[in-house]
Amino acid sequence: MYRRFLRLLLPLLAVIMTSLSANAQYKKNIEYSGFFDSYYFRGPWSFTIGTGPTLYSGDLSGFFDSPKIGWNGNIGMNYHMWPRVVFGGQFDYFTLRGVDTNEERGLSFTSNNWSLSAYGRFYLVEDIVRKHLDLFKRPKLLKPYIGTGLMLVRSNASPVIDSTGAPLTTSDDPNEDPSVKAFSLALPVNLGLSVDISHRVSIIGELSGVYTLTDKLDGVTSENAEGNSAKDGYAMFTLKLEYTPGAPRLKRKKHKLTPPPVGEGGPPAKPEVEEKEEEAPTESLPQENTLPMEEETPQDDSMEDNGSDDGWDDAPQEEEPAEEEAPADDEGDWNDDWDDGDW
Repeated sequence: MYRRFLRLLLPLLAVIMTSLSANAQYKKNIEYSGFFDSYYFRGPWSFTIGTGPTLYSGDLSGFFDSPKIGWNGNIGMNYHMWPRVVFGGQFDYFTLRGVDTNEERGLSFTSNNWSLSAYGRFYLVEDIVRKHLDLFKRPKLLKPYIGTGLMLVRSNASPVIDSTGAPLTTSDDPNEDPSVKAFSLALPVNLGLSVDISHRVSIIGELSGVYTLTDKLDGVTSENAEGNSAKDGYAMFTLKLEYTPGAPRLKRKKHKLTPPPVGEGGPPAKPEVEEKEEEAPTESLPQENTLPMEEETPQDDSMEDNGSDDGWDDAPQEEEPAEEEAPADDEGDWNDDWDDGDW
């Protein structure tokens, strides 16, 4: 059983590795979907592997009439075509078991089967991008989806009679293989939930109901036993691990905030602090300027006394007072202090 599984698995793995290498060399461009009102990137490819129980429904019993649990294993690959829409393919290897609810007939069966399926998924919740900042939002953690597609099922059932343990067959040749083999098309209906663990790894729980177009899934037909002609079917619950090697990691941008301008809550500029320190001595300067002005009055009185003693001929001397040079020198000193920066 496992050798058959490996024979079918190895070619599929070769196809997956080829598509993976081609996808690594492909440069994706952003596109816009008017129908979904969202920007998106086509792809990338993702790969799944999973397992879970199976239940049979057919001629012998229904899903819950006399349940016998089988198991399935699957691998698959998916491609994100549009927003909310994913297309993919999957290979399943599964077993089915069933027990007859008709005690008079007393049949049971086991079967080893495989199937190839192509399907589409529609995500009810998805990361919609309508503006650039939406790219940096935290992705949604839970993403439920529904899906359907088309399957090719290869069944290999071995029905037996419980009372005797003999295989159920219409042939008298003991060397003839009593198993019933058949190829059939099937219609699956899928309901799933995807949980993102990281930007590349997700866990998917999926419930699938499969309706086949054959009555040979259990090996019991109207030819070898009394039964109805209804088509057989089965259900699978699968827990999958999904890996997306080409998924980019979106990093949040760190915006550098500039400090507020001076006077609006920010720190004062250093040049302004120095100017305020220089303005402190300005209040004492006008007081120094008033002091030489008060000293000029006694100098003028002394000049008038000399003029009264000398007479009219001494008038030119009043025009050239020698003592007036002192205030001029004082003014020069004040200007020199101002030039030195004491102002």
